[in-house]
Amino acid sequence: MTAWLEALQLPIQPDPPDAATVTAVRAWNMMGGTIDWNALDAVCELIGIGDVDCLLAQLEAIRNHGQ
Repeated sequence: MTAWLEALQLPIQPDPPDAATVTAVRAWNMMGGTIDWNALDAVCELIGIGDVDCLLAQLEAIRNHGQ
């Protein structure tokens, strides 16, 4: 996740993200660009995420990127 986010800052086109990254970005967008604890269970169910801990690590990487 972090490597893909950092590659977005380069002047060249990065490789496409893997499926887990796409899912995490989708969840991030569905929660309005934040970690919405009230929406987390519903988003996981809608997207079909089984490993919530992994998703949370990815969401934290998105949130902390560029800070």
